[in-house]
Amino acid sequence: MGRLYYQYRGKLKSEPLKEETLKSLIKNREPVILDIWNKSSLEKVLPLLNLSDISVEDLTTENPVKLDEFENYLFLVLYKPYITADDWDYEQISVVFKDRLVMIFRAEKSEQIIKRAIRTFFSKKPVTIEYFIYIVIEKLLSEYSGLVDFIELKIRELEKQITDPEAKIIEQAYDIRDLILDIKQILAGYRDVVFALKSNPRFVRKKDIFYYIRDLYEKVSDIYRDVENLQERTANLMSVYLLYANIAFGDTMQVLTALTTIFLPMTLIASIYGMNFRFMPELYHPLGYYFALFLIFGVGIIAYIILKKKKLV
Repeated sequence: MGRLYYQYRGKLKSEPLKEETLKSLIKNREPVILDIWNKSSLEKVLPLLNLSDISVEDLTTENPVKLDEFENYLFLVLYKPYITADDWDYEQISVVFKDRLVMIFRAEKSEQIIKRAIRTFFSKKPVTIEYFIYIVIEKLLSEYSGLVDFIELKIRELEKQITDPEAKIIEQAYDIRDLILDIKQILAGYRDVVFALKSNPRFVRKKDIFYYIRDLYEKVSDIYRDVENLQERTANLMSVYLLYANIAFGDTMQVLTALTTIFLPMTLIASIYGMNFRFMPELYHPLGYYFALFLIFGVGIIAYIILKKKKLV
């Protein structure tokens, strides 16, 4: 399935994909955007575009963010992020720019952002394909800005729970760290793509478009720096949590050590009088039992007072 978008008498037109209409628009050299989300529709259109074999293969396979420049067209691979309940995922968007034709091959979840990009593109005069490249990348980068805000919110929630020993902070922090690493890799690809566009003569010659691309490079660099800051905050969060965990463990060990210090001499005395020797004078003394109790509890109390003075209990 797919749709055609083009201008007719200054107005944006949209209709289901038909080969005859597409051929007519290509022949008239009108700016046209071909939006496809179905593999069978893609296979019908490919013969009209005359793409290289490697581009055809890349259209239907997962690739990193990249920009491939060929003799008569550009091939661009981008990723759109989307946030689920407690996680995130992404979809690949492949775009071919050839003369005044743009072909987009995407998954269904990217429909709304592509429609917004198309409406923005056709609202600008004059309509240029280079401007659509800027629009698509700018819209997708805005999605990553939202994802950065989502991650920051998750980190703030963990920071509030950092002193709670019951919270599973370390597992969540590792998940956020892995998410940040994925985003950094994708944004690095975006940065390389925009840098390549800045150096492309096709964009350098058109000053207004060049300024758009320059602003785009600043935007992707800012987002990348924000992600790096979040990565540092996550690392600090994990370090502080482990510090608190070590302190809590140390407090537990201190209590156990104090209890051992108190009860060890008491246990020693009780074990001595528990031995079954035949001649033990205290066993036959009328006050022997009370003497043993006094000795046991007296040693325990003395040990407790000493620990208390040293603030160990």
